[in-house]
Amino acid sequence: MNLVATTPTVRAHAEQIEQALLNLVTNAVHAMPQGGSIVISTNDVEVRLDERRETSELAEGRYVAIRVADTGVGMDEKTRARAFDPFFTTKVAGSGSGLGLAMVQGMAHRAGGHAALESEPGRGTTVTIFLPRASGYFRTPSERPPVSDPLPAELVVVAVSDDAKARAAVRDYFRLIGCHASEAAGGFEALDVLKANRDKLVVLLVDAALPNLARPEFASAARASVPSVRVAITPLFGAPDGELDGESAASRSHLAGLYDAVVRALTGTPSRSQP
Repeated sequence: MNLVATTPTVRAHAEQIEQALLNLVTNAVHAMPQGGSIVISTNDVEVRLDERRETSELAEGRYVAIRVADTGVGMDEKTRARAFDPFFTTKVAGSGSGLGLAMVQGMAHRAGGHAALESEPGRGTTVTIFLPRASGYFRTPSERPPVSDPLPAELVVVAVSDDAKARAAVRDYFRLIGCHASEAAGGFEALDVLKANRDKLVVLLVDAALPNLARPEFASAARASVPSVRVAITPLFGAPDGELDGESAASRSHLAGLYDAVVRALTGTPSRSQP
């Protein structure tokens, strides 16, 4: 382990980061049948347009890079080209689903980041996850994030999730910062809320954990009902007491991600996870 002691907070779900690291370490172990070493490291990265190489998929800004490097068999060019494809695997039948790296890339994209791969036969593999920094984004629970374009006064944010605590937490947060906010437990309920607000500017915040809704088909159905609606797919979760207080690192990270998802939807610069 080579972790920077002052690594800042990132905008991502802690459990999804844990799962991504578990997938990468599992892959590394399988790539070293005769043994070897795995190094996990973190560092702070500033991405600039004139210096981007492995970070070419990222917008300018500051990120935390999480690297998992192994000394395993490595990958040739053909394998590297497909490494992030869903269901692609080099393991023997029955020993892997082929979803590990795809899930890592999906987690990074949902957070507004990216996963990059470096590998050569006989020289091991390094996967780097770039996640946007979130530290300093919020100062107090009731303070609006310091963005250049405040959210429109007529905006209605609808939290769509089958998790009641998540819906309530997201709804209460956006009400706290001055927005109209509502909630829906599923797709039909979300469409009903949308139709009731068809004369307003609406952003549907759809929980990425909903397999039937976190898809382009649902976004298309919503737009067919109300063409002006904006849809943002992002992880939604609630604190143990049902509230996001903005005081813990996890809470600040999640609130920053939610606000950013709404801003991106409104400005027409959606994250990669949005349809």
